[in-house]
Amino acid sequence: MKIMLDTNILFSAYYGGKVVRHFVEYINNHPKLQLLLPVYATNELKKSIGEKYPKLSNQVDNFLDSLNYTPIPISDEPPPEHLKQIRDAKDIPILQAALDSNADILITGDKDFSNVTLESTKIMTISKFMNEHMQRSVF
Repeated sequence: MKIMLDTNILFSAYYGGKVVRHFVEYINNHPKLQLLLPVYATNELKKSIGEKYPKLSNQVDNFLDSLNYTPIPISDEPPPEHLKQIRDAKDIPILQAALDSNADILITGDKDFSNVTLESTKIMTISKFMNEHMQRSVF
C-alpha cells in the first residue's frame, strides 16, 4: 500500500511530538507499506524549518535521509479542475503528487483537504488511518 504524507505531518514528525514521529517510523519500516513524499513537501519542510528554527535547518536533510521513501516530483502538468477549487493553492501540488503517484492514502492534518475527493486516493488523518488500518490483520 502506498502512503503519502503531507507537509504538516512531516513537520510534526521532525519538530513535533513523539506520537507523529513514531507513526512516520511505523509507516517507514512496515514491509507492506511504501512511503511516498512529494518533493514539494520536503522542500516546504526545509523552507519552514529554516525560517522558523534556523539552528535546526541543517538537520532536516539528516531526518529525510533516515526515511526510506520514494520522492514524488513536482508535476509540470496543470492540475485537474476539481483541484483548483481548494482554498489554499499551496495544497494543489500535494494533491497532484497523490494523483501522479497513485497513492492509496494521503495522510494530512490539513482541514482544507476534508472537502476534497480524489478518485484513487483516500485522504485521512493519522487517527483515522490508525483506526481503519492498524487494526486489520494486514498490518
